[in-house]
Formats: sequence, C-alpha cells, structure tokens
Amino acid sequence: MSETFGAQTFRTTAVVTLDEMDHVLATLLDHLEEHATVIRSATGARLTSPFATVDIVRQPEAVHLEVTCGSAEILAMIKVFVAEHIFEFATGVPSIVWSGDGSADPFPPHFQKLAVAEAFDVTPRMRRVVFACETVASYGDDASYHVRLLLPPRGRAPVWPSLAADGRMVWPRGEDELVTRVYTIRSVDAERSSIAVDFVLHEGSHSPGAGFALNAAPGDVIGILGPGGDGCPDAPRLLLMGDEAALPAISRMVESLPPGCAADVVVEVEDEGEEQDIASRAQVRWTWLHRRGTPAAVSDLLEKALAARLDGGGLADSFIWAGCEQRLAARLRDRLRASLPDRKGSHRIYGYWNAGSGRERDQTSPTASDER
Repeated sequence: MSETFGAQTFRTTAVVTLDEMDHVLATLLDHLEEHATVIRSATGARLTSPFATVDIVRQPEAVHLEVTCGSAEILAMIKVFVAEHIFEFATGVPSIVWSGDGSADPFPPHFQKLAVAEAFDVTPRMRRVVFACETVASYGDDASYHVRLLLPPRGRAPVWPSLAADGRMVWPRGEDELVTRVYTIRSVDAERSSIAVDFVLHEGSHSPGAGFALNAAPGDVIGILGPGGDGCPDAPRLLLMGDEAALPAISRMVESLPPGCAADVVVEVEDEGEEQDIASRAQVRWTWLHRRGTPAAVSDLLEKALAARLDGGGLADSFIWAGCEQRLAARLRDRLRASLPDRKGSHRIYGYWNAGSGRERDQTSPTASDER
C-alpha cells in the first residue's frame, strides 16, 4: 500500500523481468540503502524517503514495482534512477514495462534550460554561478537540494536528453554528447527567478564542472535535471560533517534550520581562506578543519572528528549527516553502524566524490561516474 504525498499523488508501476533476478534485487536494495530507508520482507521490500515510496514485490516470473510521490518531476527521476541501476547490475538485458503516470512522456518533466546571469569567487577555491531559470518554483523545496547540470559542447547547438520506454534516459552521443555532473543548489531567488550553484575549484584540476565555472559568461546556456536527493534532516539536534564539496549543502541546511534546533557543524577545507560566514536562526557551533596541503583524498580529519564525538558519548540524540570522499564515507558509515547499532535511521552518509576517478558525484543517478 502506498502513501499519499501532499495534495496530489503521482503513481507508476513497472514489471521487470531479467536473469539473476534475486542477485540483482539484492544488489539494488543494498545500494538504495544510501538513499532511502529500506524495509525488507520475504516477498520484497519497501523504500521510503521524504519525497517518495517504492514498493517492490518479488514474484515467480518478475519483479513488480510501484512508485508513489508528490510530483511528476520526482516520479520521472525515480524511474530513471531505478531503471539505470537495474541495467547496471544485470548481466543480461532486462525488460522493464512501465504503466501509470508519465509512462508515455517522451521528455523528462524535470528538465529545463538555464542561462548564466553572473559568476564570481566566494573564496579562492569556491566559485558561484548564478543562473536565470525558466521556472524556479521546484528548486525552493528544502526536501531536495541536488540537480544534474548538463554541459553542452562549446560551439554546438545543444541536443537535450529524452526518455526511453524502459525509463532510462536517452543521451545525445558523438559530437553532441553532454557532460553531466550533479551539484547542490546553493540558493534560490524566487523574485529574480534564479538559482545559484557553488563549484569547487581544484588546483591542477581540469574537471568539466570547474572549467565551466571558471569560464562561465552571461548568456551561456546549459541544461538542468532535478531537483532530487535529500534535503535537511528533520531533527532537533544535528551533526553535519563534510569537506568543501559538501559545504554548499551544509550551508543551505544551516540557513534553513529553525530556532530551537542545535547543530554541530564540522567542515574540512584547505585553510582559513576557505571558511565562510553562514547565518542561521538555530544554535550552531562551527568547527573548521584545515588540511594545509594534505591531499583531500588521504585526509583523516573528518574521521577523527567523528570518532572523538562518538567516544565522548555526545551523539546519543543527534541525527548525523556527512558528505565526503566515497571511501571515507564508507568508513564513517561502518563506524556509525558499529557504534550506534540500534539507531540505523539516525544518519545519512554520502560519498560526494571518488578520489580515483576525478569526477563529481552524481547524486541523483549514481550509475554515472563520480567527480569531486
């Protein structure tokens, strides 16, 4: 049975047939535990998050899925997310037949074009790009912070993505291929119909995201898919941790916290020049950790900070959120599971980037490669 989300409910169902069905389903559920609360049963599972519910039923010849949420945009994103992961984990070629809301849509409803309005440095290693939007309403929801930016090749007219019948995104190839990266919406200006995105600039890096931010000029057009992913946890006490890649999300959370909420915020950056002043109505204690030349990929400052707080017994009633390098995220997750075994739903730990790939994390579709 599915839940109702807001004034309007969108629902779609799928019948999935594939080889190694049990293996693919188990792998899919293991992966989705990073993104939702997964409750398994003998016949399937239920996945819940603040913005959607997915019911999965294992039957003899197929897997049946039902997705329920509060918007057509989120519904399309979840279909893409699920379909791409099924194809990623399957050894053969799966069959996915969708029915219900959005099943006949040829284009993703959560796509629009953005035009650069201005770009400027927030710190020496963080650059902000402000985009004019066609419609800004969906980006102001604090339940979803993340978007996928689609960067077209310079000098060519953009070719934008479409939806396949199986739910996967169809991307332009060859000379029209888009570079896709996921970023956090740092802020939304409804009056000006604009959004701002912060890009981390890495010394010696030639990443497409950073390169775009450095060269962004008024009038440049890119695409956007989203928003998606989680927003600010709803809890009276928070521990928020991350490096500069997670700082835009952390900053937006801190700004949205209500009076009476208490947040312990720990952020790892290169040095004092990367610290930012973030206003909040809540009681917030900031701790800035400085690498000072230590490569971000090998820094253990966040791990030590979490260990100190766990050893001190101060996290018994806190919700813990962290965003950092993928292998570090796995270690933090393992430590929390070992230290707080009875509080499985008390933390979200995300791998925002992969030290070995040189690519930004794709939060809404982790099948894509990752980049910091």
